[in-house]
Amino acid sequence: RGRLRCALAIGGTSQRDQASDQVVTSVIALASLALEQNHALDRARGHLRSGLLHMLLNGEVELVAGISEQMWGALPRAPVRLVVARPPTDSVDAIVEYLEVRAQASPLFYAVLDDTVALCVTADADAGLDAFADSFGLRVGISTPHGYDRLHEAWREATLALDDTARDERNVVHFESLSQRGVLAFVGGDGARALGQAILRPLLEHDAAEGSALLHSVRV
Repeated sequence: RGRLRCALAIGGTSQRDQASDQVVTSVIALASLALEQNHALDRARGHLRSGLLHMLLNGEVELVAGISEQMWGALPRAPVRLVVARPPTDSVDAIVEYLEVRAQASPLFYAVLDDTVALCVTADADAGLDAFADSFGLRVGISTPHGYDRLHEAWREATLALDDTARDERNVVHFESLSQRGVLAFVGGDGARALGQAILRPLLEHDAAEGSALLHSVRV
């Protein structure tokens, strides 16, 4: 509804006899059936993508990577950014078609979760994200780069950045830009913990790798 699914072009003479009309009618019926079958497959692939993203967020990276490589190709190379948007319901199909085409040309994994479209892209893929937001009039939140084992943190960052687009009336917000306002700007909200963890991440990673106590020093 409201979208052109396909076009059928008929060549030859301008006058068709009954047999020709029957052929055209049969072709229309077969094409319609094929389109519906493809649409059903697209829905199934969409459900699979959603399930795989849930698994990625839960840390099941190896399993998802194997399935993705068999179905669509390798996942984008880590570190990756998570990009989230909440488009109007009537534009989701068009966005999915756009992403399907783009995924054939560049490393990209995408999925639809409830009312959110999520993209997993390489850390240097910023240029195309502005064009993506502009093409569909979307507000977009973008996380900092993460490994797949910490994709749940990327999700929290991206959704926090997305929520911030309404505050500043910007179409695209990077999570890095939120740290410039400081944690105090988010005290009392859900974003304070995510922002604090992002700011302290270098200390946390150093402590984990070296057995140091930098975080304890900061706390003292």
